[in-house]
Amino acid sequence: MKKTQTTWDEWHQRHRRFPGVDYCVERLKHRNTKGELLDLVINVLEASAAEYAEDLLDAADKPDNGNIRRFLLMAIENAALEIAVPFWAQILSGPDDEERMYAERALALIDTKDARRFLWESRSQ
Repeated sequence: MKKTQTTWDEWHQRHRRFPGVDYCVERLKHRNTKGELLDLVINVLEASAAEYAEDLLDAADKPDNGNIRRFLLMAIENAALEIAVPFWAQILSGPDDEERMYAERALALIDTKDARRFLWESRSQ
């Protein structure tokens, strides 16, 4: 039987250091990236988000990453990066209800004065 999924140990053996946002994005684009491997890639992005915040935010904004944007939003949300407050504020004013939900949760997690202000403004409209 052919093994199709990568475990954390196998990933760590192959990538002793973070392989980069671009590599993870390419992994997410593969149709066989699902289940445990999908969770693994998202967790690796989340764990490296503070150090690679700009790259991660840029990847989430690229139009050609549209079908994996929600996975990137999950990683950014869970990392609760203060640098992402303007990114989330922009999403709050966007048309996508699901993305606004990510933005609301992320801003609540970040919980800075600016994050709270953007949440308050979006709720009072």
